[in-house]
Amino acid sequence: IIFVQFKEETSLILNDAAIITNILKTENHLYNFHIVYNCSYRVPILLFNGYKEDGRMLSFNEVWEDLPQAYKNEEIKTYITQKEHPALGIPFYHIHPCNTSELMAIVLKEGKMDQNDYLCSWLSLVAPIVGLRFPLDLMIKKE
Repeated sequence: IIFVQFKEETSLILNDAAIITNILKTENHLYNFHIVYNCSYRVPILLFNGYKEDGRMLSFNEVWEDLPQAYKNEEIKTYITQKEHPALGIPFYHIHPCNTSELMAIVLKEGKMDQNDYLCSWLSLVAPIVGLRFPLDLMIKKE
């Protein structure tokens, strides 16, 4: 895990890349996922881009086709937008952070969390929406 500090936003590069294979297609899609802190909403956001095997960026419709079926609905579709990556300066898709604070307030009702617990809890809520899987040992506290 690499932390990079920017002027207005902090970026955490979670993984170099993840590959999502759509069983109905013969083509593999490569996805990059980045976690960036959004200063306006004061919450983390998950930035992601998908690429074809030849390196071309996926269109929104192609990304939409790759999402898990359980999360494909018109409401989710309105929350997936593009913004410029604060470090790379290229468009990345993201799940809009407008409701993240309210969602995390429900999680935080159980008590105080340190930053790592907060980030892991948040990630466990947003990662499935885009089909991102990560090792379970990431969620286990190391003493």
